[in-house]
This record gives sequence, structure tokens and C-alpha cells, in this order.
Amino acid sequence: MKDKVFYAIVCAIAFFSMASATPVFASNLNWQPYLVTEDVLFPSLILSTNNLDFDKILDRPQREDYLGDSAGLYGIKIKNPANDTKIFVTITIDGLSEASSYEGVLPVAGQEYTVVPSMRYKADALWKIKQPYPTTIIYSVTLNDAPPQKLTKKLSVRSVNDVPFGFMQNGKHYDTSLLFAAFVNENSPVIENILQDALEHNAVQSFNGYSGDRQQVLRQVFAIWNSLQRHGVQYSNIVTPSGLSKNIYSQHVRLPDESYDNSQANCVDGSVLIASALYKIGMCPVLVMRPGHMFLGVYNDRESCERRTLQNITFIETTAVGAVRLNALQKKWKFKTDDGYLSSVSYASLTDASNHATRQFNQMVPALNTKQKGYYLLDITQIRNAGIIPISSVISTEREVDTIVQEPHYPTPKQIIKGAGGSMIVQY
Repeated sequence: MKDKVFYAIVCAIAFFSMASATPVFASNLNWQPYLVTEDVLFPSLILSTNNLDFDKILDRPQREDYLGDSAGLYGIKIKNPANDTKIFVTITIDGLSEASSYEGVLPVAGQEYTVVPSMRYKADALWKIKQPYPTTIIYSVTLNDAPPQKLTKKLSVRSVNDVPFGFMQNGKHYDTSLLFAAFVNENSPVIENILQDALEHNAVQSFNGYSGDRQQVLRQVFAIWNSLQRHGVQYSNIVTPSGLSKNIYSQHVRLPDESYDNSQANCVDGSVLIASALYKIGMCPVLVMRPGHMFLGVYNDRESCERRTLQNITFIETTAVGAVRLNALQKKWKFKTDDGYLSSVSYASLTDASNHATRQFNQMVPALNTKQKGYYLLDITQIRNAGIIPISSVISTEREVDTIVQEPHYPTPKQIIKGAGGSMIVQY
């Protein structure tokens, strides 16, 4: 874990899972439920981090007062009444998990323990949640041979599209922007559609990742860009989450199939969509974050990816994909020669988008060097290696179509800087 910024964000997620839990006191019990995300359940958080082992990632010994899943979101706090108390904890989230249990021994009398079962979530149910709704979480705690004590609490379930990118704890802000990377999904069915369309129109002869020279790498990026323009993807700035929380900051992010099917994407949506296609063909995409905005980067060759050489990245302003509207002829056009794409309006728009994004990145360098909050490079390859997994798309014949459509907007560096809002908590 050599990258300090990446390490810091992982630490924030780990803190999110182990220290921000809210105890819920009940006078008639000798234990209290705790909920890491208050009384809110985020499917995106569960689906992307449920397999993580923070003790292993952070190379830290497991706390003696913490028993169970280091990445768990639901558990109890209990003050041990006696030495070597046997404990059996079962937690069930109505409709979203099987009964999930932890069985063990609390060794030291008077010690407060946190007990967190490994939850057996119903992934298929979590993937399908598009609207917020209430549910219940049921706790059952048995000490030694005493009858079980039970408690039921209400939970507010958010849409799978809601990303909790930060939270407040004891007056301090913790960044969990790493979770945006979970929306990069190279296995989304629409990625095959994008690549096949590019091949059919001779935008590229094959997708071979880093096997060719730099121009061949750029041509593959162009082929994906051109396919999205043929499809008519336009800018649409929808970021409002399905619910609000006092201490948890979140925003709505479209899954790749939603952006493609609806032909709409904001800066985050477009970046994760193109990153999904690039990762599929064996390239190393990077989500570039600054206050108020996200754009995309891709390493120009395998060695730069492995060495994480920032000087050898092509940057792309993904909102510019909708800045050019191809006419009917341009959408059907098949490139006749190997270099025919170089004179196309689509390639010119990609060049402009790259130049624009490069200027943005150059403005970011001082902030990156001084590790200012809100400025990050989210390396998808590195994040996958850490265990953050993609959120799978749900195939449905009934797609939910956004009702808010805005005209294409190509933000300038001046607009981006003006909209950054200083050190405020950012909506991307």
C-alpha cells in the first residue's frame, strides 16, 4: 500500500466501518446495537466492500475488544458482565439478509466489546433497489444459557445509485470517495455493445490494450469515445441522492448501463462509463477528482501503469462527449483507412477534451503535491487489487429513465474553479 492518498482513503473507509458507529441505547438491555451508517443502509457500500478485510489491508492486528467482521456495518456493543461470557449474536435485515450470527466468548469482565457478525446479504435484492424505502433490522443476543434478548429497529434503505462519499464524525470530515470506483464495471453488458459498435464502424481494427504503440492506445480510446457519440450520450447533471442524512454525504451515480441506455451522463457517470470500457480492454483508467468535478485519465502504456507514472497519462474531460452532436451520416460512417479517424469531428472533440482535461490536471498538481482534501487520483487497478469490487448491473426490461434532461454543457476551467466552493463538502 505505497500510495499515501489511496492509503488515507482506505483508512477513512475503515474508520467509517469501525469508529463511526452510532450506539443506540436501550435501558432494558445490557447491550446496545450500533449502526455504522446511522439508521441508513447504502446498498452500494455493502456490495463494494463486503468482502474487505481491513485488518489485512491496513496490516494491523485485530483489536482485542472488537470481535467479528472488520468491515461489518451492523453489530452490538456490550459491557461484559463476567469473565468468559459465552455470547451468541444474530442479526437479520428484513428482506436484505439471511440471519447472520457470531458465536464466541467475551474473556474479560467489565470490558466493553464490539461484536459484529459477518452479514449474509442478499446481493440480488440489494442490486435491484432503485427507490428508498423503510425496513427493519432485528437483533438477538444470548449470553451463556439465558433466554435471548431481542430488539427491532427501523432502517432507511437508499437506492443502489447513492454513493456515500464522505461523513462527519466528532466534527471531522472523512473522505470515502474511493467508493466511486465501485461504479466502474467492465462486465456491464453495454460495454460489449460499445466495443462491438466501434469495431463495426472501423474506428479500430481490434482492441488489444497496451500491445501497440501510443497512437494505437489513443485510437482505442477514440473508438470508445466515438461509439458513445454515435449513441448520442449527452450531459445531464443529476446528482441528488434518494435521501439525505445529517452526517453522511452522498450523491446519485448512474451505473454504466443506465448512462448508456438513457444516453445521459454527468462528469462522474461519464468517467465511470468510459473507465469501464478501458478496463475491459486491458488498460489502466484513473478517476481524477477535484472539488466539484471528476474527469478521466488513462495510462499510456503498461509500464507507466505499473510504475504509476503520472507524467504519462492521457486525461479526458468526459462531459465533452456530448459537446458534438453527430449528424445521421456521421453516425453511420465507417472509416475507410487506418488514419481516416484523425480528420473526423469526433477525433477533434476528443483532442479538445484531452487538452482541456490536461489543463485542469496541471492546475491540480500543487494541491495533489500538498495532499489537499478533495484532490485524488483513483487508480482503478490499484483499487481492485485492494478488494473494492464493481457493483453489477441489473438486467431489466423496465429501465427507469431520468426525467430531468439538461442541454449539453462543456465546463471551462474557470467555471470548474468557481464552482469548487473552497473547502466545502463537494457534490460531484
